[in-house]
Amino acid sequence: MKTGIPFSLKGAEFRYPDEAENTLFPLDLEIRPGEWVAVLGPNGSGKTTLLKMLNALLVPTQGLCFVDGVDSSDLNLTGSIREKVSMVFQNPEDQIVAAIVEEDVAFGPENLGLEPEDIRIRVRDALTTANLWEKRTLPISSLSGGQKQRLALAGIFAMKPKALLLDEALSMLDPYSKKEIIKLIINEHKSGITIVQVTHDLDEILFADRVIVMENGEITCDESINEFLRRSKENLHEMKLKKPDISILRELLINKKIIPENTKSDIDSINKALCLL
Repeated sequence: MKTGIPFSLKGAEFRYPDEAENTLFPLDLEIRPGEWVAVLGPNGSGKTTLLKMLNALLVPTQGLCFVDGVDSSDLNLTGSIREKVSMVFQNPEDQIVAAIVEEDVAFGPENLGLEPEDIRIRVRDALTTANLWEKRTLPISSLSGGQKQRLALAGIFAMKPKALLLDEALSMLDPYSKKEIIKLIINEHKSGITIVQVTHDLDEILFADRVIVMENGEITCDESINEFLRRSKENLHEMKLKKPDISILRELLINKKIIPENTKSDIDSINKALCLL
């Protein structure tokens, strides 16, 4: 069941007040409820600005942005949009608002005006999901970088958003922590929420449904994940992107007829195919 919300941009542009030119040129984009969309592109291509527009942190200078059917420029409805849409940034320190783990996770639900018992339940469930329940009474300063990013996600999970926006949220993590965070995001996506993920690392996009590539404030590519992964290394290089290592491995194994052509481009699927040999 898709519990996520849709987004719709109609000729949406954006220009920062101190800039002479647009950061985003007229964009027409539809994101369906429950869809996982990866947004790629070089620095300065407008990816983060797009995310902020989807969360009503920025409103179009021209055109329209609709979040779950609501015009994001309606200031009377900004609060309701933020309740539905949550954003995770590159540095978890930017989202920490308390000194103790469980207090930080409780901050969002408290601001929603929930009853104390409901808050306790949400905090417990979110910390359990993020594998941080045992650390609930610890100072946040004692957590590792990966644990702090899990804490940032726990704070989001406690809000029960309909959409999750990720702005390079995994880029500062070691490989093990990155894998753990991706598992959490995959599980959350299974509940039906919409995910829009900005990243430079193509190895992070393998579970997305769809890929958008941006350059100079415009969308230059919009296709399914399967279509995108079939692109050649040379073609991706022209787009200033690097083919995922796991996708290269998959192609090598398929070309040597070691695994079936319908094997998906993730390590678990490849391992399963190899175990069936």
